[in-house]
Amino acid sequence: MIQTALNAMLTVLLAKFLLNDVPHAVGLTGGSSHLDNPTDRQIRYITQLSMQLGVRTPLEERPETQGDAGRLIRELEAERERRKRTKSGNPTSGFTVRRSTVEAELDALERARSVIAHDMSTRMQSSYNITGSIMGNYYDSKAVVVEKNRELVGIATYSTDHNFDYNTDETHIQELASLTNEPGIGKAIVKEIVKIAREQNANLVTVSYGPGAKGFYVGLGFVEDTRYVEGRPEALVLKLKPQNNPAATGTCFVDAGRFVTKNEEGTLIHGTVMNKGKRIDHAWVEVSPEYIWEPQTKRYMTKKDWLLNEPVEDARYDWEQAAVNVLKYKNWGPWT
Repeated sequence: MIQTALNAMLTVLLAKFLLNDVPHAVGLTGGSSHLDNPTDRQIRYITQLSMQLGVRTPLEERPETQGDAGRLIRELEAERERRKRTKSGNPTSGFTVRRSTVEAELDALERARSVIAHDMSTRMQSSYNITGSIMGNYYDSKAVVVEKNRELVGIATYSTDHNFDYNTDETHIQELASLTNEPGIGKAIVKEIVKIAREQNANLVTVSYGPGAKGFYVGLGFVEDTRYVEGRPEALVLKLKPQNNPAATGTCFVDAGRFVTKNEEGTLIHGTVMNKGKRIDHAWVEVSPEYIWEPQTKRYMTKKDWLLNEPVEDARYDWEQAAVNVLKYKNWGPWT
């Protein structure tokens, strides 16, 4: 999928050679007997290929026989050629990426699973297990799917929620599976989910990665940050920069909007307040004629204290109007 993931695959391949999991081949580069020690020429060539592919293998794990070395050379050369072909063309040409739901893709998932069920490769067995988890645990989830020739070749589920501990809106990638060995599918899915997160004004995209997948996400810009994924050691974060639109200037509009839509009470107010001598856009909630809820401090204030901020109202919304506007404009405001 990306170089780091391929490096891991090649390291596993090397381990198989060392454990004699692959039948010996005769007639490859080396001496007359495939059971003799590898030649210096073979070792140098393996080192050269490994450096080109970014594979780092300890010296003590070098092949023990000429047969092992020859087979490893053949596989490394094949991988080098595959990467050249991928680099020269568009790895995702012919793919269609679209938004959907797991429920709408159940039939396609069943067909895809029947195709890969008998593929004993580690990658396809992992995808088989992941798609089973998607069907069993994320039936109601939103999804991003990739198709080729109208057949499902990749899928991921995601959700967007507010993290009250850190006051962030997070789009979380729940599961992701590529259903073919063609490169670029996972990257296309993550790119679309990041696009969705930006549309929803999320601050972060998070993912809990499985075995061997960390390098893939790191290559796409995800980082470890325990401030946002505390208690989730195998989780990564992609921080999204604010967009140049009024809805992304702060969290007060999001927090105030969520307050009224979640509690189904109060009046959402969009307007301005004075802050350090400057008038700035702001949102707050009038919970009664005497009290307001201030989203920056997350506290209730008397109307008398609130007036010290010199508020000027631009628009008022009840919780139903606020909910409709969120769906209509795909942001938390301001809407005027």
